[in-house]
Amino acid sequence: MPAGLGLHVALLAVQLAFASGAIAGRAALNAEGVEPTALAFLRAAAGALAFFVADRTFFRDDPRPAEPLPRAPMIGFALLGVVVNQAFFLHGLQRGTATSAALLTATIPVFTAALGVFAGLERPRPSTYVGIAVASAGVIGLTGVRHIAVGNLLVTINSLSYAAYLVGVGRHVRRHGALRVIGAVFAWGALILAVPGGVQLWRHGSAWTARGWWLVGWMVLVPTIFAYLANAWALGKARPSVVAAYVYLQPLLVMAAAGALLGERLDVRTVLAGLAILLGLGIIVVRRAPAPA
Repeated sequence: MPAGLGLHVALLAVQLAFASGAIAGRAALNAEGVEPTALAFLRAAAGALAFFVADRTFFRDDPRPAEPLPRAPMIGFALLGVVVNQAFFLHGLQRGTATSAALLTATIPVFTAALGVFAGLERPRPSTYVGIAVASAGVIGLTGVRHIAVGNLLVTINSLSYAAYLVGVGRHVRRHGALRVIGAVFAWGALILAVPGGVQLWRHGSAWTARGWWLVGWMVLVPTIFAYLANAWALGKARPSVVAAYVYLQPLLVMAAAGALLGERLDVRTVLAGLAILLGLGIIVVRRAPAPA
C-alpha cells in the first residue's frame, strides 16, 4: 500500500474507531447499565498500560535523555485530558444522544484555536473569530439557554477541557516524546479515577451483562488504545490541518450509525446546530492550512 494511502486509511480508521465509541458507549451506559465513572477508569488504566508498552517497544533505543517528567504538569494534564475528558463525556453521553455528543466533540479544534489565541500561542485572525462565533452558536443551540440539556453541557465541558490539555501539553510532547507523555497522563488519570471508578466497578461490575462487558472491552480496545495510538502515529506523518479535517467524518458516521443502531432521529435544531459547528470547524481548519508555495 502506498505510504500516502496508508496514512489516509489510518485517519479514516481513527474516526471510525472514535465514532464506534459513541455508539458502543451509549449502548453500554443505557441498555446494559454500565457505570460511566467505572468505564472511564478502565479506559484510563488500559490506555496507560498500552502507551507504556508501546513506548518501551518502539522507542527503547531512543537517544533522547531520560529526563524525568515534571509531576505537577502531568497531574494537571491528567485532570484535563483524561479525568474530566473521559468522565464528563461518558456522563454526558449517558444523559444525551450519541449524535449530539459527536457534534459537540467536533468543537475540540475550535476550542483549541480559541485557547491558543488567548494564551498567545497563535496569531489572532478575523477568520479565527468568525469560526469560533459560528461554532459557538451551534453549541448554544444544542445545550440550550433557558432549559439546559445537562448531557450536552457535560460533553461541551469535556471538549473544552481536552482543548486546554492539547494547548498545554504540546511543548512537553516535543521535549519528552508523545507516547511517554501520554502514557504518564493516562497513568495519573487512572490513579485519580481509581477510587471513584474502582468503587463503582466493585459495586456494580458483577451485575453488568455479558453484552455490557463486551461493549466495555470494545471501548477499551478500539476508541481508546487503537484510536489514540493510530492518531499519534498519523500526527507524526501529516500536517495537523490534514488530521483535523478528518474530524468532519466523526459526527457524520455517528449520525448514520445512531439512526440505524440506536433509533436516534434528527430534529431541525440538531441539524442546524450541527451545521453551525461543522461550518465553524471548517473555517478554522482552512485558516490553519498552509498556503500553496
